[in-house]
Amino acid sequence: MKINKMTNQLFLLFFTLILVGMLSSCQQSPPPFECTDSIGCVEIAPGEPIRIGVLQALDATIYPGGTVQVRSIELAVAQRNGQIFDHPIELQIEDSGCSAEGGALAALKIVADTQIVGALGTTCSAAAIPAAKTIS
Repeated sequence: MKINKMTNQLFLLFFTLILVGMLSSCQQSPPPFECTDSIGCVEIAPGEPIRIGVLQALDATIYPGGTVQVRSIELAVAQRNGQIFDHPIELQIEDSGCSAEGGALAALKIVADTQIVGALGTTCSAAAIPAAKTIS
């Protein structure tokens, strides 16, 4: 009689494990990500860099603060060990020339790269106005 009880218990345990396995395999996977942001989304695969644009006046004779600001951004990246959310940070630094033409050109270079997630800058208002029109 003890053998029958043990056999029944093993059968019940085995049946329960199979049932749990079957039910867990029936779970639906989460729906794929759908971008609903009006300006779009950037898809970054594991290990790929997060790219950030930088618009600054790089000629110290035009505006010495631009190179200081670039160095500050680089130090901030270094302080995070060059990473954010387990992705390396990659900067695309463009010279705005502290002029309307330079700001527009720098902004065009930034928006041409669809993997850039944002932009920092500019140094001068003369470059900022056309850059903002291009980026927005």
